[in-house]
Amino acid sequence: MRTDLLFLEGKTALFKVALCLLSCHKQKILEQDGFETIVYYLKSELPRIDDDAIDEVLCKVCARNKIKILPRVPGIPLTAPV
Repeated sequence: MRTDLLFLEGKTALFKVALCLLSCHKQKILEQDGFETIVYYLKSELPRIDDDAIDEVLCKVCARNKIKILPRVPGIPLTAPV
């Protein structure tokens, strides 16, 4: 699932994940004293989150996307004619 989102949306997915990570860690970021400590937190603490937290972030991103897959229309091929 982790790479599917990247292949589906590309750079937009990276931006959405970054915003979701910032949102999830908002309180800890706001508790920092200044810019340097915020950067230190983002560089040192944020990468240490476990797999469960990563999956939670990705689930939040996917839930916000509300991606709908349209049904296949009969008579229209899935690939373009060559």
